[in-house]
Amino acid sequence: MQTQPLRFSAVILAGGRSARMGRDKAFLARAGQPLLAHQFLNALVGRIFEIQGVQFQGVEECRPCYWMNHAFRDERVEAWLRGRGGLRARILTDGWLRRDV
Repeated sequence: MQTQPLRFSAVILAGGRSARMGRDKAFLARAGQPLLAHQFLNALVGRIFEIQGVQFQGVEECRPCYWMNHAFRDERVEAWLRGRGGLRARILTDGWLRRDV
C-alpha cells in the first residue's frame, strides 16, 4: 500500500539517439498522444500523486464521451478526441494550482 504521495516536477527522458528509427521514440504518436504521455498517465492510475502541493488519486484513463458528437453536432468529434482524454483523478486535498510555475 502506498503511504507517501508521488512528488514530481519534471520527467527526464533517457535513451539512445534513435539513429535506426530516425526520430525520437518517446514522442511517437499512439492514438493521438505521444507514447510517453500514455505511459506516464497510465502509471498514475490507482496511485496518489501531488502537483504543487495538491494531492490527487489517479482513478482511470479519461476517454472522450459519445455525447461529444451530439454537443458539437458532428459525428467525427468522438473519433478525433479518442486517445486525447488524459487522466481522471480524484482531488484529495485543497490548494491552488498555478500555470506560471
